Amino acid sequence: MLTRKLAVEIIKRLRYMPVIILKGAYGSGKTELLTKAIPAIFGEPVKHFNLDDPDIRRQLEQSAASIITGTRERIVIFDEAQKCPEVLQAIQIHLQASSTKRFIIAVSAETKLFARTKDILAGRSTTLTLRPLAFAETADPAGDSHLVRMLRQLVAGRSVAPDAFFSPPEAAQQAGWMGVMEQLRQWGGLPDVWLAASNAERQTRLAEYRQTYLERILRETQSRVSIANMVRFLEAAALQSGTVLSASRMAEAGRISVTAAFNYLKLLEATHIAQRLPAWQERSNKRLVKSPKLYFTDVGLCRWISRETLTGRVGDPMYETFIYGELAQALAEAGSWYSLHHYRTAAGLAVDFIIRLPSGTLLPIQARNHIHPGRRDGASLKRFLREHPAAPFGLVVHPGREVRLLAEKVWAIPDWLLFA
Repeated sequence: MLTRKLAVEIIKRLRYMPVIILKGAYGSGKTELLTKAIPAIFGEPVKHFNLDDPDIRRQLEQSAASIITGTRERIVIFDEAQKCPEVLQAIQIHLQASSTKRFIIAVSAETKLFARTKDILAGRSTTLTLRPLAFAETADPAGDSHLVRMLRQLVAGRSVAPDAFFSPPEAAQQAGWMGVMEQLRQWGGLPDVWLAASNAERQTRLAEYRQTYLERILRETQSRVSIANMVRFLEAAALQSGTVLSASRMAEAGRISVTAAFNYLKLLEATHIAQRLPAWQERSNKRLVKSPKLYFTDVGLCRWISRETLTGRVGDPMYETFIYGELAQALAEAGSWYSLHHYRTAAGLAVDFIIRLPSGTLLPIQARNHIHPGRRDGASLKRFLREHPAAPFGLVVHPGREVRLLAEKVWAIPDWLLFA
């Protein structure tokens, strides 16, 4: 059984919140988490309703309230609940009469009907997102990652010296971490792909995932989208991952209208395959780019759809896509009061990622896909730090081995060390 850090957070929140809405892409591991990890940590059996089963779905559509009342287990799970929004109304009715049970509602697609219906649980529910496997869950699942610990040190007002904070491990452990990180960079963190026994099997599973995803997205969102159009749009979107979003470019590549491109993009977001990263905004005499950047949530799927050779070198936009996924996972672990942005001026100064801490401190990060980053890789960070005193230092994340100073207050940090 895979170790998912979100399991502990789910149990923690169930102590004070009766309903958890668990979002995540199809195939991200929600079912295994809910049926194996949660019962193991909770110490009791749970009742699991898989709404992929049409018979179970029919029963719940007809009498969800009475089924919930007759369930003896304290934790009740509705998997793929977007297929039967009626369960949300039944849960609301149950909670008005009793508060002894706890509910987990897992969804892989946020349909319009589900989005409207879930508002009835406002004030009684909290939302969590299960992302594909992150490095910290595969190589070293115990404790917080170096990045999370560093962020908490900064929030507490303590000074951090990156060269001392990121001390390399023993040679054997370092080799193990680097091997795991290399597999994640190439193949991503979808559990079925991660657990495959060979690269050939991983490619097969990615191909199957793409086909199944296309069928599910069109069926479950009740979209009138042409599957041929969606195939072209998926490839156009994957090729844009890691860049500033341009709906017109995606529309041209997908041979659809710009309006259709935005609608298709909303489908990718509703099914948790892609996300937009907002631009950093501030009062400044500089003209800042306001457009978001686009990222796929799993780099392996993104590489497969964009037709990048999976056994070859990871391309620069794909490496940035990978780092985005790791950062998003780390910030979710650290707490919802952190925010992630990108920074770009009209004059061309760009910083891939900016983490804003609750204290107002900024941490700028560049993703650089080569093993020996040099001073040029830290030039944008050096300028950003000079103009933003709220940022104590900047990090250049790379797939190499060295922790070293590139410029004043700009440090190169290996990805396997930052996220371990």
